[in-house]
Amino acid sequence: MITIVFGDDYLNAVPLFQILVGYFALTLTNSVIGFTLVGMSYEKAFTRSFVWGMVAFFIGIFLLPSLLDTAGVVSALILYQLIALISMAMTLKKKIAVNLSRYFLIPFLGTLLVILPGLLYLEWQWPFKLLLIIFVILPLLIIISGINFDDFQYIKKRFI
Repeated sequence: MITIVFGDDYLNAVPLFQILVGYFALTLTNSVIGFTLVGMSYEKAFTRSFVWGMVAFFIGIFLLPSLLDTAGVVSALILYQLIALISMAMTLKKKIAVNLSRYFLIPFLGTLLVILPGLLYLEWQWPFKLLLIIFVILPLLIIISGINFDDFQYIKKRFI
């Protein structure tokens, strides 16, 4: 179906889009942490984090394509978001008591190292992958991140 819409040339770009999944995940996480910093009136720390990310991007955009070809450009984007995330997380950790490894690093790495490669290389149709995500991956993430019943009660009371 995708080749009908986009053509056969699209298939050559599939590995790049798979790498961009990491960029998407980091962008979402950066948005949450960034809005938290801005909401706490730490706009300078927010801006500084993305400046560091931009510096890493420019270094990566010159070095990585020579090593990884086109995937190097995409990897430079991920490097940009990752450096910005690390900088914002370090600032946030100084301001509020957050166990970043428990609530972010371990779930993120667990997802990245265990679940994501399986999803990328499974030759299943998307509805089956969606069911796998809903009934296997989300519960695993909840277990890995240490979210408990009190957390769900707080979310329910706060947002519902």
